[in-house]
Amino acid sequence: MKNKNIELKDITSSPYFVAAIMVLLIALCITSVVFFVLDIQKTKEEIKTERALYVENIKEYALLEDLKAKSEAAEKQLEECKGILPDSLGDVYILQEGVVEKCKAFGLNVTSIEHVTTTNETSEVVFTISATGSFTNIYNFMNYYTNLEQQHRFDSVVLKKDGTNGDYSTVLTLAILSENGVEGSVAVVDEAA
Repeated sequence: MKNKNIELKDITSSPYFVAAIMVLLIALCITSVVFFVLDIQKTKEEIKTERALYVENIKEYALLEDLKAKSEAAEKQLEECKGILPDSLGDVYILQEGVVEKCKAFGLNVTSIEHVTTTNETSEVVFTISATGSFTNIYNFMNYYTNLEQQHRFDSVVLKKDGTNGDYSTVLTLAILSENGVEGSVAVVDEAA
């Protein structure tokens, strides 16, 4: 047996070496393609998530714009009424608007609402509310106010069944007590309806 010195050029020119290099290059290419496809899928999912967040943010922005517009309209109405109403009734106006909005939220159609009395001794604001709606809606409205953290009570309730569509008409006397009084910030505590 003859000892043969193997040189580098003998290895690199070997068909096995060339085949191994080709297999390695093909494996690298396949791996790169797989990672590229996975990255595209991940990017697609991120785009879908971002799009959903964007749509949600647009909805929230629209709601905030609507609330801002309503708030500005209420402030404008209050400014217009300040010259007409005595100073102590400014908060009563806001409170009255809150009661009307809550009636609407409970499905009641307010036909009239009147501020009856305001007493500084008891910090009590009394409204007479005439409304129509189903018995359940009237009950839920009254239940809401009697369960608030601030003290609210109904001094009188008149309930009549409407002959036309089964709804009821009601006249409620709602007394709202506030720790701050009418000179302070009288406000309805807004819990989830």
